[in-house]
Amino acid sequence: MTGLLVVHSALETVLEAEKRAHKNVDQIMSKNNLLAFAGYFNDAKTAEKHFTSELNKYSSLVIFVSSGGTEEIIDSVINVVNKPVLMWAYPKSNSLAASIEVYAVLKEDNPVKLFYSDNIKELSKEIERFVKVTNTIEKVNSANLGMIGEASPWLLTSRGKKSISHFKTKLVNIDINKIPEYVNQVSDKDGLKVSRNLKKKFNKISVSETDLLNSSKVYLALKTIIKEYNLNSMTIKCFDLLPYNYTACMGVSMCNDDEIVTGCEGDLLTTFTMMIGSYITDKPCWMANPSSIDRKSNLLVLAHCTVPIKMLSDLSESELVSHMESDLSTAIQGPMKRGEVTIFRVGGNFEKMLCTTGRIIETDMKEKALCRTQVVVALDGNVDSWLDHAVGNHQVIVYGDITDELKDFCRYTNIQFNMIND
Repeated sequence: MTGLLVVHSALETVLEAEKRAHKNVDQIMSKNNLLAFAGYFNDAKTAEKHFTSELNKYSSLVIFVSSGGTEEIIDSVINVVNKPVLMWAYPKSNSLAASIEVYAVLKEDNPVKLFYSDNIKELSKEIERFVKVTNTIEKVNSANLGMIGEASPWLLTSRGKKSISHFKTKLVNIDINKIPEYVNQVSDKDGLKVSRNLKKKFNKISVSETDLLNSSKVYLALKTIIKEYNLNSMTIKCFDLLPYNYTACMGVSMCNDDEIVTGCEGDLLTTFTMMIGSYITDKPCWMANPSSIDRKSNLLVLAHCTVPIKMLSDLSESELVSHMESDLSTAIQGPMKRGEVTIFRVGGNFEKMLCTTGRIIETDMKEKALCRTQVVVALDGNVDSWLDHAVGNHQVIVYGDITDELKDFCRYTNIQFNMIND
């Protein structure tokens, strides 16, 4: 829950402050039904006592700085809660002066953002984004992320990671052999139910009945693991399944459609990035390999053998084909939506993020030497600059521009945000 509080000078009573500020408060509350009103405060000790006792009630706070002389109150609140705070300053009663003074001290070591506006519509949009981002942080920090097998040996950026650094996300280690164990327990009857539904969705199927059935069983096995370990997300060392003549491509796709964020190859950093993108947008996102660049036209080609079905633009033009590297099992080939996308990735020890935007201008090229689902993106940022600042192979792609949300996520979670936009 996000709380809204009003801070005002000790030179006026609470009743005087209410009389002066109630119209602004009423407008904010009426346009943002996700807010809970926390009260008026004109004394630092009273505010500190209140929020110490209510510490677990709020996941984030919006502070309406309604006048000057409020610096100590704001300082005490932010130091007590240590949670994301949006400070709103407006052009009256020395609000901006007080806000800048306290922000200068707090911004380096606290999850706080200063927003100035005298436009309620503009403010409401900012609060809506703030609530979306802070809810994402809360979901990330309360999530169980399953690591099914270790990181694939070629993923050096995820090698040896035993936790999600300063985040509270719980990493659950699961033996990769759990997948074939549970696949063997899935009946043909249950597997056929899934494969029949896939046949209804896809007009073109170029894999055998056995491959489709086994892929359906992998999906059901993953569902069992999700339930058994209470997972919100997972990543799979999927190439370890090749000796069984199946992959997890189809299962990964379907789990993402089921709102269980799922990544490939044991890539912990990219799967964590997918969680951020999916929780911000409330939609699945795509994990893909950068496959080639065109410096002259500033283009980036991305491809992978699994994509959420919900992200495909036309199922009538999509096809179930084999996994590219092994030519086994079931993967997805199909067109994605043309238009604006955000491409981003967390790197290092979960302390930095690289981001850029662009437009999908071509898709489903059917290049045999690339993974099955393919797009060409015209980048807004310089492709050489993006390449120079790369933090790892796999990238996360979402439809639309969510850079403001990502920037705020990084601000509130102490991640260095690097935007390639020129």
